[in-house]
Amino acid sequence: MKKFLKRILLITILILPLASFAQDSKKDREIARMKEYRERETFKAYKKAVKRQWKIQSPETRKRMRQDLRKAKKINYHRKDFFLKRWFFKKGLKKKGHEDTTDPTK
Repeated sequence: MKKFLKRILLITILILPLASFAQDSKKDREIARMKEYRERETFKAYKKAVKRQWKIQSPETRKRMRQDLRKAKKINYHRKDFFLKRWFFKKGLKKKGHEDTTDPTK
């Protein structure tokens, strides 16, 4: 019986400090809340800057930016073009009226 009580007492003494560490102090919670607030405000400022950048562009540029964004998403997500498009349209053919402007000799 004495041995049993000693074991219970020992286990209680060992577990008691662990229970006290499980609680966050008010200061830690306040720091975490402020960090989340700053992250949220930073994200809002970023979104606002992106929206402003889009707004100052001309409509043609916005259209081109949207198309480029869609292409980038498709490439980044490793998605191929629609299968009919891959089957029936050859790669490397240029559209009529789109000359290569990178060649300075032309």
